[in-house]
Amino acid sequence: MKVKLILPILLFVMSFNVTNAQLDSNTKAILYFTEAEKLFNQGDFNNSLQYIDKAENTLNEPVARTLALKIKIHYALGNFVKAKQLIDNYFANYMRDATQDLNDEILSLFVDIEDASEAVVNKYKNAISEGERFYQRKMYNEAIISYRKAFEFMPNDSYATAKVQLATDKLNEQIEFNAYNKAKQSNYIEDYENYVRKYPYGKYASEVKNILEGGYYRFGNESYKAKNYSEAKNYYEKYLNKYPNEKFSAEVKAKLNICYRKLNQNSTAFYMYNYDKINPLGFSMGSLLINQVGLYLNLKMNTEIFTEFDIDGETDNYTSDELSGIYPTGEIKEGNAALSFGLTYKIVYPLWAYVGGGAGYYALYEFYDEHDYNEYFYGSGWLRNSEESGFKIFPEGGVILKISNAVVLKYGVIYNEEIIHQFGFGIQF
Repeated sequence: MKVKLILPILLFVMSFNVTNAQLDSNTKAILYFTEAEKLFNQGDFNNSLQYIDKAENTLNEPVARTLALKIKIHYALGNFVKAKQLIDNYFANYMRDATQDLNDEILSLFVDIEDASEAVVNKYKNAISEGERFYQRKMYNEAIISYRKAFEFMPNDSYATAKVQLATDKLNEQIEFNAYNKAKQSNYIEDYENYVRKYPYGKYASEVKNILEGGYYRFGNESYKAKNYSEAKNYYEKYLNKYPNEKFSAEVKAKLNICYRKLNQNSTAFYMYNYDKINPLGFSMGSLLINQVGLYLNLKMNTEIFTEFDIDGETDNYTSDELSGIYPTGEIKEGNAALSFGLTYKIVYPLWAYVGGGAGYYALYEFYDEHDYNEYFYGSGWLRNSEESGFKIFPEGGVILKISNAVVLKYGVIYNEEIIHQFGFGIQF
């Protein structure tokens, strides 16, 4: 008996909740519609359109009143094609559900919307047709302009978008061909270089690169035979820069080295004395190569590092004088020795850059007097502060200037908790 009573009650509660939810949706839709209508009457058509969309989304579909207002909004916004689509939908699916007054109101707009829509469609078709004429005449830039005019009448139209993309691709192909054709017509090496610079992976890039390879080789040899070593050097350098491992590379490299010698521009090795404020004793050796990366090695130190051989032991920052009988005098030495290495490469003759890094041992030595337990002086000596001593790594870089075939000068910086300036003077060999 209880089960029979409970079942009808549950069915009643469930039906009440569903009805209540439906009423809530209807209420929301009415509120959205009312706000849309108010905004429309105020001339705020864009916000009115947003609220009418909200009303339809709440209902999950349009109704005659929302569709009618949406028709009027798009008509007011000048979206005549969209308004025509909506009014056709209204006549096909919603007239029977609407009041006569609402139908009369929409019917009164039909002729104006149809005329305006037809005018917009005609302008759209004219823009597309104009673009087609330009496209057929291979006037692609003008075709793009015409196709884009179509967006004024049908924004985001997919057909016009595809036409713009097609014309743009053709225009880019035309521009590339013009650059290639200009080079072929003039046969100037500069025009071929301009083409490759703009289109390194272009349609004609492989052909042009082959032409350039032959051109650099041929013009370099012609200048070399004419003893115009400066011009030959320029062509040979371009050849090796772009074609370092091709069939003429070994020959070009040999001739280029001869050009350098003729122009007094040759690779060299060097020995050099280095100085900086913490490493006054420094020695460098390395190579300055014309067409390749070279290497260098630096060894630097100060005289205080030799104190390492005279120390009696170690101390730290926390040694107790009273317990140990060891008293610092205040005299200290900072010793260091460092090794670094890196690369050298030509910037523009006769200037090279170097960049590298290294590691060094940096020690702090403190002079102490030692007393026995009766405070009688026992002796003195150097101790290494273990907490202030250790290895550090550092980067460095700078420039090396080659002067004639005899001298090299260096300026650079090291970063070791601060910027340290470094100077060098050396000889070539």
